[in-house]
Amino acid sequence: MAAQKVERAGTLLPVSFRVTSELRKHLDQSASENGRSLSAEMEYRLQRSFAEDAQIADTFGDRRTYRVFQICANATRILFNPDNTSKSWLDDPRLFDSVVETVNRILRALRPREEVTEISPLAEVVLKERPGLLDAILYRVKVGHPDSALVHADLGDLVDRLEFEIEETRPGFGRARLAGAQKHPQD
Repeated sequence: MAAQKVERAGTLLPVSFRVTSELRKHLDQSASENGRSLSAEMEYRLQRSFAEDAQIADTFGDRRTYRVFQICANATRILFNPDNTSKSWLDDPRLFDSVVETVNRILRALRPREEVTEISPLAEVVLKERPGLLDAILYRVKVGHPDSALVHADLGDLVDRLEFEIEETRPGFGRARLAGAQKHPQD
């Protein structure tokens, strides 16, 4: 009876597959630049792709959602205000409105074609729990994300705007704002 091979963690196993000549050139060049063998470069790149998949799943839920937001980000990048090309869309109300409209058009174009005859129970919960949903989003931005300090630093006053939106949607707060008791952080 033949003895069974026992594989140990970290044992390298041979894998054979074909690639295009163009990909082979990229792999050879990258391996050379990084001081790795071709085999080590291929393993590194494969492992990196799995890490990227995990990060995309953690951040966006899945690759499709990631690609939709990538499309929206690219659309945002190509929009500009001809009257003020130096301002970010986050600081220019006219450009901001253009971005919102463009992103909404993209999302409407991607909407599933089925007709909705009534609001779903999930949508009702989301609508009723909107302040709680925004609280959860803000928590993730401020402390619940592995890079929350960097995210908060990158967003700056946008976090204040989000906090204001959360406060404004809480019962009774909207009326106080109308009475002049509270102003938007930019007001």
